[in-house]
Amino acid sequence: MYTPGALAGELIWDTKVANYDNLSVGYVCTTINDYLPTFHSNNRITLLNLFGDNINKIPRELQEVNGNDTTFDSRVLLYNRVNPIYSSVSGSYNTQSEVSKQGEKVISIEPFKELGNWTTTKGVLFPYSEPGKKHDIPQPFYPYFVTELNGGGAEDFEYSFHDLFFNVSANPFIAKIETDFKIGATPEYTNSVISLPNDYGVNVAKGKIERAWQDLGVFETEPTKSVLDIYYETSSSGLISDLNVEVGTDGPFSLRDASGNDSATGSLQFILSENDDINSPATLYFEAFDSSGSSCADNGNTMSIVSVVDGSTPVNDRTSDFSIEQHPTNLRLFRIESNALFMFGENANTLESYTFVIRVTANTITNDITLNNCRLVNDPPVVSDIFLHGSNIAYNLTTLPILPAQTLLYNGPGWLHHTYKETPLSNPLIHKNWEKPHQENLTGTISAYIPDGSLKRTETRKRTDYEAWKPE
Repeated sequence: MYTPGALAGELIWDTKVANYDNLSVGYVCTTINDYLPTFHSNNRITLLNLFGDNINKIPRELQEVNGNDTTFDSRVLLYNRVNPIYSSVSGSYNTQSEVSKQGEKVISIEPFKELGNWTTTKGVLFPYSEPGKKHDIPQPFYPYFVTELNGGGAEDFEYSFHDLFFNVSANPFIAKIETDFKIGATPEYTNSVISLPNDYGVNVAKGKIERAWQDLGVFETEPTKSVLDIYYETSSSGLISDLNVEVGTDGPFSLRDASGNDSATGSLQFILSENDDINSPATLYFEAFDSSGSSCADNGNTMSIVSVVDGSTPVNDRTSDFSIEQHPTNLRLFRIESNALFMFGENANTLESYTFVIRVTANTITNDITLNNCRLVNDPPVVSDIFLHGSNIAYNLTTLPILPAQTLLYNGPGWLHHTYKETPLSNPLIHKNWEKPHQENLTGTISAYIPDGSLKRTETRKRTDYEAWKPE
């Protein structure tokens, strides 16, 4: 939160904090007036909520404190990366920070409830305990607004209390930060009574108080090098040597086809096209290889299809469209075959792009191997038997003449739509002397038309339709 003064003598920054490596993330807020928390100091101080691991990222100085202390020194620098701010036009939003690159200094850390007695009076209408200050008019210390229920007496007024800071019920640690820059939004109070029903007015009043922590703010600390050893947990247990024996070097690791394509480094060659019949080969013959790049060389090896899915969202199960076949003589080789007819349609890039999971057993070791990027081959259409109108003589598509653009301009479209029987070459239309020569579309070229006033023109057009105002 940002304010030009301070709460109880200090400027406050309150931030909801998350954990992003060495980032502190949060929301900001500030203060109000009368009996509520007020800012009356010219010091520029900010308070930042510390949650979870961020308590360790902004460490407290513990050398000179004892177990009864609640306020701690700190000398950490924070760098504001994302600034959550507010404007009357855009409301609450956050933006990339442009404040000081030198960092803002954290000078102390203390619990939220140490900010003052007002922090413990949420919901209390008469917080004064001294007899001389007690009276019949509610004067809460905690941020609030008032709604009038029925337009009647005092009993018809309701006080709604809201937090300046995020998650204050957890009494988070608050880091006090020195700053000379406007970082965050400044909350406001609604001094007038809101007559119900008025949901809009209630939401506006609530939003003014909570304005400071409705958008994300990000702070970054200096990087810290850890001297701790880092260990990772896995779902396996036992010795690495046992795991190596179980995996083995002779077991199936990848599939390699007759053209040398290997599933470990790329894709196998997928040869199935949309014009192929059922039971056509979809791949070349492939063989199981181990992790060292050598053939498993097991004539007793087996392969089966576990699953086939396409690239749609969500994916479609295409397992039934394919099967796997073993070579009749070389028992180490297998290939995938089709069980259906296929078409390369409009969405073929996703519908006809397949991912196979093949279960391979070789040398008593079983492994599931994935084949990616298996795409149906698109066969270009074959055009034949195109005849002249009323003739049995077919066009030779490879020797059709290239007609001049100007010829097509006059009667080409008419001939194509059977308006004229003769072709543009055999009976071209006569060019009238008042017709301008044909000109191709110049859009996108340097000769394209650019109107006056266009930003693409090098010269500026003098404006004559208005006169700019000049202050006296």
